[in-house]
Amino acid sequence: MAETRTRAALVERAVAIVTVQGSAQAPDAEDIAVMDDFVDGVLASLAARNVVFVPNDDAIPAEQFELIATCLAETPAVARRFGRAADEAARRDAEEQLRVIARAQPMRLLRHDAMFRWRGC
Repeated sequence: MAETRTRAALVERAVAIVTVQGSAQAPDAEDIAVMDDFVDGVLASLAARNVVFVPNDDAIPAEQFELIATCLAETPAVARRFGRAADEAARRDAEEQLRVIARAQPMRLLRHDAMFRWRGC
């Protein structure tokens, strides 16, 4: 089974990116709450623009985790809320890498129901 990360871990990582915290510092509860409010909108935006679709935000694939955290932290509204300018180049690069990863994943085909198969009567 593939390794996954949770929404809480995503929020903490995005806060760490946007606030440039040291590894010994724990994020503030207020910062966590503010960032958590942005998660659904950013994930919906990424899905609507065909960048990446995350069906379960408590099971984010590990290979997409850091890139999604970067997209979240570098969204202009999020960066402004934390008192800094968004790094558009970093966000665009992360989105492009997510598109490449999504293209590389195998397509899951639906199985045909036996009722719809031609029997050659």
